[in-house]
Amino acid sequence: MRNLLKHVRRLDYDAVRAAAQAIYRAKDRSHAEAAFGSFRRRWEKFYPRLVQRLGTDLPELLSFFQFPRHLWRNMPDHQHD
Repeated sequence: MRNLLKHVRRLDYDAVRAAAQAIYRAKDRSHAEAAFGSFRRRWEKFYPRLVQRLGTDLPELLSFFQFPRHLWRNMPDHQHD
């Protein structure tokens, strides 16, 4: 995440960070992919390379969804519905 955020303007930092966190904090893979779609629509115009890079890495970043929830990394505010 830090690698992506270092290319974001200070003005957009908190909003981009929150939108990116919504992807990996989703309750399941389909919600994560939907969150990425929202992220892409919101930020692609301003940060096309960042969005492209995140999209390329998305399958690897979301691979934890294939494992049981109890093995997922325990993150603050991670939704475990």
